[in-house]
Amino acid sequence: MVGLLSFLLASLYLMQLLLFVAAAKGSQVLLIAAMVVLVFGIAGAVANIVYAVIRTPKLLSERQYRKTVSLQVLVFKLLAIPFFFINFGIASFFTSLFIIMPGGIFILGLVIPLCVGLAFLVMLATSIYSIMLVGALKAEGSIDMRKCVLYIICQLLFVVDIINQFFVVRLVRRSLDTSYSA
Repeated sequence: MVGLLSFLLASLYLMQLLLFVAAAKGSQVLLIAAMVVLVFGIAGAVANIVYAVIRTPKLLSERQYRKTVSLQVLVFKLLAIPFFFINFGIASFFTSLFIIMPGGIFILGLVIPLCVGLAFLVMLATSIYSIMLVGALKAEGSIDMRKCVLYIICQLLFVVDIINQFFVVRLVRRSLDTSYSA
């Protein structure tokens, strides 16, 4: 998990750096390199989601592992915050650039969905672990269905997912405390 999320964040930050340098120098080679790194970042996000769905349920059966996962997800969510700000800046830059270009409004139909889709994919790559954690807590009876659905919905919303992760960490700690004290 940590390796996949580290690869994802590193590739996305590298892509953003290459985009800025390419824009500053007008280099098509760096722009192409940024797009290649972007493809690797998207592949890393998809691999992370697949790994989480396949491997995490078995790992979450070990109760102590839940605390580690919840804290690691929180750290990666916090580390990804600058990516979202830069991604928003890139989208804003291209929006202002393409609005003044003749025919540029058509390109916006590609750029904006790409930026939003990439941001959602990155968010989902971390949120999937929290969703799996909440599902495991529901399966063992630590939370009811209403709370489970609420936590899952919160994990699928920008910004709210980070705030909700603090609650997931607390929820996991409480479930571990009650299981050991019983």
